Parts: sequence; C-alpha cells; structure tokens
Amino acid sequence: MSNVIKFDPIEVMSNAKNVFWQKGFLGTSTRELQKATGLRPGSLYSSFGSKSELYKRVLQSYVDDLTNTLEAEVSTAKSTLEGIERFLLRCLSAEVIKQNNELCLLVKTISELQYQIDQDGQNPYQDIIDFASEQIKAIESKFEDYFEQAVKKREIFGDPNALAKTLQVQFIGLRQYACITKEPDFIKSQIENLLKSIAKINS
Repeated sequence: MSNVIKFDPIEVMSNAKNVFWQKGFLGTSTRELQKATGLRPGSLYSSFGSKSELYKRVLQSYVDDLTNTLEAEVSTAKSTLEGIERFLLRCLSAEVIKQNNELCLLVKTISELQYQIDQDGQNPYQDIIDFASEQIKAIESKFEDYFEQAVKKREIFGDPNALAKTLQVQFIGLRQYACITKEPDFIKSQIENLLKSIAKINS
C-alpha cells in the first residue's frame, strides 16, 4: 500500500510564504522550509517538485489572496471606487505591514533575482522573474476590469488601462513607503487623495 502524504496545503503555503518573505528565495534553505512546513524533504519535493516550483506556488497563493481580497471589497461596497479604496486601506493597514514587514512579495522577488547572472551571462532564475512579472500584470489586469466596470456605471470616464497602471504604481510605491516610514495616517491620506483624483475624472 502506498504512503499517503497528509498535510494542509493552505497551511504549508502560508508557512512557506512567511519564510520566503523574510529571507528571500536565495536566502531560504531546504532545512528552513522543512521546519516551517513540517514536511520532510521527500514529501516536500514529491508534492511540489522543487524549491523553484514551491516558490511559484507561493507567489500564486499570494496573488490569489490579493485578488480575493479585492473581489470581496468591491462586491460589498456601494461603488467600485469605494471597493478599491477599501482594498487599498486593508492591504496597506498598519497591522498588515507590521505582520509582513516587507515589500510586495512579487516586487521583492524581481529585485532579489534580476541580477543573478551566471558565467554564461544567463539568469538561472529567469523563469521565476517572468512568473512574478506575469502575476504583477495579472493584478493590474484585475484593476483594469474593475475600472471598466466603473466606466460602464458612469462613475468615471477615464481610460481603464491607464488608471489600472496608475493604481498599480501607487499600490507598489505606497506599500514600500509604508514599510519604511510606519506612518499609517499618511498612507491613508494618500489613498484617499488617489481615489479622489480618479473620481474627479467624472467632473
């Protein structure tokens, strides 16, 4: 009878994400992943294939959490813009920043790996960089979808693609600034000003 590997994949992803977030992809050892997830090397790699594949799964889980939060906030808000504002306030709250105490995991990934060039002039982690870049685009695409909804509802009359890019830039920048300064009131005011500037397109 074959052995059945029993573990909670959500818990494993969460614990692995915390380690990767703190130490980065390169700085995280297999032993640290074992300790964090409670999985032995055989179970870890038979379930996820490799450290790189596990990392991609972690990045996907991170993005899924963000998009699920965005969908939840927009679906219960009075307007699309209010939902986006609630999403930003939730993701950039002092509690969240304190818990993770780092950059956006996708941005951190690209920053960490983009200059890792081998003797042949190639980046051995290019697949991870490309995956992280694709996920950033996926979040931006989700922003664009909601701005398109806002245009259809006549909340705004701007270009959804341009607004999504602006929001993505602000989201990434505000998270980094929030980590550095620890000034939640200022971050809140910046979010409010950003959404007000978008809403003014309506006038």
